[in-house]
Amino acid sequence: MTDTSEALPGANADPDVPAHRGDPFAEQRAMARGAAVVDRGNRGVVTVTGEDRLSWLHLLLTQHVSELPADVGTEALVLDVNGRVLHHMVVAHTGDAVHLDTEPGDVPELLGYLRKMVFWSKVEPRDATAELAVLSVVGPDTPAVLAAAGVDVPERPHGVRALPGGGFVRRMAWPGADAADLLVPRAEQPAWWERLTAAGARPAGTMAYEALRVEALRPRLHTDTDDRTIPHEVGWIGSAVHLTKGCYRGQETVARVANIGRPPRRLVLLHLDSGDESLPVPGDPVLLDGRAVGRVGTVALHHELGPVALALVKRSVPADASSSRVRTTGRHRPRSTRPRCATRTPRRPGASPSRRSAAADPVSQIETSVPDTELRGYGPPVGPRYRYVVLAVGTAAQAATAAYFLGLAAVTPALRDHFGLGVAGVGALLGGISVGLVGTLIAWGSAADRYGERGHGGRPGRRGRRADRDRAVRDPLVAGGLLVLAGASGASVNAASGRAVLTWFPQESRGMAMAVRQTSVPIGTALAAVALPPVAAAAGIPAVLLTLAATCLVTALAVAVCVREPPGRAASGARPAASTISVLSDRRLLRLSSPGCCWSCRSSSARCSWSRCCTTVPGCRSHWPAGCSRSPGARRVRPAGQRRVVGPGR
Repeated sequence: MTDTSEALPGANADPDVPAHRGDPFAEQRAMARGAAVVDRGNRGVVTVTGEDRLSWLHLLLTQHVSELPADVGTEALVLDVNGRVLHHMVVAHTGDAVHLDTEPGDVPELLGYLRKMVFWSKVEPRDATAELAVLSVVGPDTPAVLAAAGVDVPERPHGVRALPGGGFVRRMAWPGADAADLLVPRAEQPAWWERLTAAGARPAGTMAYEALRVEALRPRLHTDTDDRTIPHEVGWIGSAVHLTKGCYRGQETVARVANIGRPPRRLVLLHLDSGDESLPVPGDPVLLDGRAVGRVGTVALHHELGPVALALVKRSVPADASSSRVRTTGRHRPRSTRPRCATRTPRRPGASPSRRSAAADPVSQIETSVPDTELRGYGPPVGPRYRYVVLAVGTAAQAATAAYFLGLAAVTPALRDHFGLGVAGVGALLGGISVGLVGTLIAWGSAADRYGERGHGGRPGRRGRRADRDRAVRDPLVAGGLLVLAGASGASVNAASGRAVLTWFPQESRGMAMAVRQTSVPIGTALAAVALPPVAAAAGIPAVLLTLAATCLVTALAVAVCVREPPGRAASGARPAASTISVLSDRRLLRLSSPGCCWSCRSSSARCSWSRCCTTVPGCRSHWPAGCSRSPGARRVRPAGQRRVVGPGR
């Protein structure tokens, strides 16, 4: 395997392995239409063994690996305290060990960090680069080639199978239509190369592999990133970052950008002008009207697209910027920029790659919220401003519910006189509303997830009217039972109105929308406190209950008429929803709902914040992060509610 690299784009990106085997374009065509094998033996490999390997890695990586089954893999990152990417790795769990293969030259730094974080955990990370070498088979015929070579082919992407004689094969979703990585014993790499080529794989170099990676908009650490890159900018959210897992270094930045902000940059594909001029190189600035707006990453010659490059550019750069405005410091100028989509549907193994053309290329980012054009859901056409109608109706419904949940306390003297009760009796009577609320809130939330908000957000008015219709009721037990029913039906508003707001508003404005919705509770309570005592003084408790019932009925009708599913969501019928039992059995929910049991860890400085409940809540102690310092002499340096505990002498 002789290195025949030349002065071509990507030829010197991996100097330790062959860049091509004589015809880079033919090698790319083999990857697109058949199968080709690439030597990627310069990648580093770290192997982690020990009984705590999964739980320990779970605390250090961005991916959820604590319950990673055997013979399954994934991708993961290591971030710094500011959420910037330090390491990217492909993970494979073989049952007795976890293997992390990463970029060439990254093993010493990554292994040094892992060893510093061992503490008391029963793990042993080691450098396995000298033991395992990576061979990648790419193309739609990958399963046939592997089967002909006597390899058990995993069925799904990131599936892992052991190889005869040592090592393993891992199915990959990229690049190309199908791919698989074989991590084989390094001493047997030449034999495996001959075995795969004899099975029908064409020998290829890294230039062909990199060109298909660029086409798939898959970033490469160090080449397509810099020291300021966060995962959101290059599309690693989802594939390498789990947004709902527990604490890890840099989690605060990841959660903040994912929930309330937008990343400052995005990954785009540059189509470069053809010609004999020199191409840009990684690190060159991207210029818009003479102003630097980004940096060039991987540059490649694609067999169909021609010269292309990945680039990190500011979000303000137009997706369809013309070649007259966008240039690089190389003498090639981009014909156009194509953004990486915000959401991507993984290509299934064996599916044929789509042909990309200028007409088919997207020119705007895919939004996950309601777009700013007129769309049609079920019912009449609605535009983007309709979300404010949903917000107003949801806020009004919540205010009406708060009026009888909390507002009845304003007529306590009248309730005492009407039912002949003492203060304790009135308190028990009003507590019936909360009993109904707590008893059915989870059920209403599950129903809203499955069937939508329109059929459930309006129920408190109808049920409340039924509960309060008998104004002549004098028996406090009967009245208490009716108030329990009112609370049970009113619980639907808490779940349905919140879900309606979240589904209609995009991420960048959900915080504002939910804040507006939450104002309904004090507003409804204040209006009830002002309006109900005069009604009670003039007409008695039956009139108070009738007033509340009428208010709930009006808001119920408004919900039934105005609240609907956003365009693009199912109009009717049941939708898949998580099981209530599976949600409630998640230990993370117990930790989050327990007072003061939320902590965050700064693993690099071996500091944690935790609270006393972590010593009593079952399962909470097992989730302390690596490096958490807890001792009888610890000194508390933050007030109750958000405490950071540091070890003695710190």
